[in-house]
Amino acid sequence: MTEQESVLVLLKYLMSKFISLETLEKTMIGKTVNKLAKSTQMSPEVKTLAVELVEIWKETAKNHRKQKKEEERDRKEKRKLQRLEDSKKKMRKIFKTYRDETIAPPCASLISQNAVKKKKTVLEMFQKR
Repeated sequence: MTEQESVLVLLKYLMSKFISLETLEKTMIGKTVNKLAKSTQMSPEVKTLAVELVEIWKETAKNHRKQKKEEERDRKEKRKLQRLEDSKKKMRKIFKTYRDETIAPPCASLISQNAVKKKKTVLEMFQKR
């Protein structure tokens, strides 16, 4: 078996297997396969297969990065919503504490001003959605 045939068999084997992004990063096999794709000594069949393999791996890496970004965005949104909900709970607790008293809560004037600006009543601002 010639060197070209051996390389072709190995490339076909790699094409048939799923290789994780972690493995691609650790082994740096993409660089080796990319060199085969650019080599002037390899047959067109080897070059074509090497190019296809590199493109598949690049797409895998791109999809992985995209998925990670979406997961991070979801985590941030979830934390943001949780902080907002926690703030609403605290404000409801403050209003509940002062509800039956004749004095207004310390932040009532500020909240009232915001409610007026947003054309909502103070109670509407703190009701659950």
